[in-house]
Amino acid sequence: MKEKMFEELGELLLSGDEERALEILEKLMEEDDPEVKVASLAVVDAAMERFHRVVKEVFPLVLKIALTDSSVYVRGNALEVIGKASYKMPEMVREHLPEVVSNIKSQSSDLAWNAVVTLGWIGGSNPELVAPFMDQVGSILKSESEVARNASAMAIGWVGGVSPKLVRKYIPQLVKIAGSRDSEEVRLSAVDALASVSHADAALVEGFLEEVALIALKEENENIRGSALEAVIEICKFSPERAKDLISIALKSISSNKGNISWRVVTTLGFVGAGSPDAVPYMLAELVKWLKVPKSEVKATATLTIGWILGNNPDVSAREANGVVGAVAELLGDGSAEVRRSAVEAIGWMSANNPRLLEKYVPVVARMASNDKDGDVKKKAEEVMEFMRERQKQCLG
Repeated sequence: MKEKMFEELGELLLSGDEERALEILEKLMEEDDPEVKVASLAVVDAAMERFHRVVKEVFPLVLKIALTDSSVYVRGNALEVIGKASYKMPEMVREHLPEVVSNIKSQSSDLAWNAVVTLGWIGGSNPELVAPFMDQVGSILKSESEVARNASAMAIGWVGGVSPKLVRKYIPQLVKIAGSRDSEEVRLSAVDALASVSHADAALVEGFLEEVALIALKEENENIRGSALEAVIEICKFSPERAKDLISIALKSISSNKGNISWRVVTTLGFVGAGSPDAVPYMLAELVKWLKVPKSEVKATATLTIGWILGNNPDVSAREANGVVGAVAELLGDGSAEVRRSAVEAIGWMSANNPRLLEKYVPVVARMASNDKDGDVKKKAEEVMEFMRERQKQCLG
């Protein structure tokens, strides 16, 4: 039955009878069958080149499908049509944009999310269309509704990932939300938006390095922390020298006086080094300075960070290792057992992919394993010594 309707629809369009074609197409688009809806959307897509009246008349139905259909498959096909219309028939899309934006404020999280995706899709196809509506989207960040705030942050991220300049003015508010006591869902959307903008234009987020870095270092929610880390990495890619500031921010954030290593600082800075190789020389130069501070927990954390960075960047290791490894090796005689243990571990990491360092430091670590007065240091030195000797065998083999 539906096949005959599609055949008749095609014949009517070819004959130029748009009135009757419209009647059939509208019926087909309101069918419950997802396959029928998708086929109808394909007709709308094909009609865009010749039958502007048909497309204009059924576009509200296309938009309704994109916003409310229960099938992701159907909504995705509707978005494809909307995206094409955004540059083929932009004025028609502009006429319906207020409806999309208004749905971002919906108390239905599904409808709000679909509106965000639709706005992002339009922005990706024709950013100029969404520009006049961004103030409305941005104002929703201050809504009393959690669903609306969440959707607004997501929308800014979608648009900012394509046209970052359009969302420049909302970045301070996103940063504020990300570091606030708002719900985790809203804060995650805000940080995700910052990460999205930073991928597109890190210069717009660079001025908020400290705020974003502290979220990456201190936030308990792993997803929020991860998105903040993404933004930090992009900032350091864009401006490698800012990595010096990042080291200072990270190590100053260590507040414990109990000699405990901040592994979160170690891993966060390690990931930054791995993701922003050009920033590594700046990171190392700054980290070496922190090896001389009195606080043992800071020294130990800086030491392990150096080991992580050089151990995971063997190409950098060849260029930078000499002075840095020497500075770490000096800490093998530090008065703090935790610092000595960290220095042993860092040397093991740094030498893992460097045969010259292995040859030089295996005997040094062996002496630590035999002579250090602290049992934990001796145990760590024994583990590292075995690892280094195994790496020597692999290098020779």
